[in-house]
Amino acid sequence: MPVSRDEPVTLPPLDELVDAGRAWLEDNFGEVDVAQLTPADLPRLAAALRPVVDALASGNFDDVAAARPQAVLVLAWLRRQPWGASYADWLEPRMDFFDTAAEAVEGSRQQWAEEQQRARAPAPPTAAPRSTLRFEVVRDRVFRSAQSRRVWDRKIAQRQPPPQAARLAPQLKEIFRLQGVPVEMVWLAEVESSFDVDARSPVGARGLFQLMPATAERFGLRTFPVDERNDPDKNARAAAQYLRVLHGQFGDWPLVLAAYNAGEGRVAKELGRATTRSFDAIADRLPAETRLYVPKVMATIAARESMDPFTLAAPTVKPPLGAAP
Repeated sequence: MPVSRDEPVTLPPLDELVDAGRAWLEDNFGEVDVAQLTPADLPRLAAALRPVVDALASGNFDDVAAARPQAVLVLAWLRRQPWGASYADWLEPRMDFFDTAAEAVEGSRQQWAEEQQRARAPAPPTAAPRSTLRFEVVRDRVFRSAQSRRVWDRKIAQRQPPPQAARLAPQLKEIFRLQGVPVEMVWLAEVESSFDVDARSPVGARGLFQLMPATAERFGLRTFPVDERNDPDKNARAAAQYLRVLHGQFGDWPLVLAAYNAGEGRVAKELGRATTRSFDAIADRLPAETRLYVPKVMATIAARESMDPFTLAAPTVKPPLGAAP
């Protein structure tokens, strides 16, 4: 979290922190945003963001849960900065991951305590000997529940779409339709950016569908001197094309979403080691964010379209006649 100027802190030499903070922030935020920060703010901002970003990329829920307090403070801090809204709109939908991970970690501890209490309770003389479960078994059971469709359906059904969705979703659906991709997939933008066309992540993604620079350029978007990822139509068209390519590679929407979030190379590698070609077969070897991201997207589609997202059709092999390339 940002450190108050009044708090006593022990830091390495300031010039080292400034240089390190500026380098990290310029790599992830960009020179324009970093130029608005004072030398004292640079190391504090880098220190605030790194645990949040690293936790989402980690392989277990414990790290994500531990970073939740930091994420809450960083989100509130970003909302107060004149340049922070686009980053806050990236972080806010991801707070679901921190919340769910924290609930799962606490739930595993509670269930473990209950198991231990039952194991210590006196048993009737005729009862079979009690067996005790290892903590890892209890935790794995709870963590799998956190990835379940039931948990996410209940969470998403309780909230309204972002205000911008009413205006943007119809035009995005038309773009997806012209690209031969199920129009229901436009709700990916709610999970990625809260439908903020200017949303930016600390790792370089931008726009409604949070395209990384290499992905944007792969599908014909420029990132300099004008970043076309901030154009909602161009961002949506590139995202639809990418989803179509990923479905051609993986043939399954949960795997497509996993690849969209964690990278197609990572998913392909894990599938090569799995005995079953499914998201469930490889989920435990993917980043914690991805394990929660896939069910969240599916639950969002279910809530917004009142449909079973597992019945979504495959994209057409090629866009319909007249669609933009």
